[in-house]
Amino acid sequence: MLKLKWLNEYIGIPEDVFTANSRVTVLSYRFISIENFKKIICVSEDNIRIKCKKYIVNITGRKLMLQNFTDYEIRITGFISSISYEMI
Repeated sequence: MLKLKWLNEYIGIPEDVFTANSRVTVLSYRFISIENFKKIICVSEDNIRIKCKKYIVNITGRKLMLQNFTDYEIRITGFISSISYEMI
């Protein structure tokens, strides 16, 4: 744990990179990025559900779509009206 704190404080590398925690970044009501996700549960124009390590991200809105995704990151675009989390 001390090594992770040192890497974070002195080198500037975020702790979630080493612990594989998920990171949800919301840039506007039109764009969301999720890093370190486990799997895509559901995709529709009105709802997208993404399973992460400790929770499920539920995104609702209009014209939602997966813009780009890799094994590491997924990007979602559309008119986002809400984001909620379910602990698992």
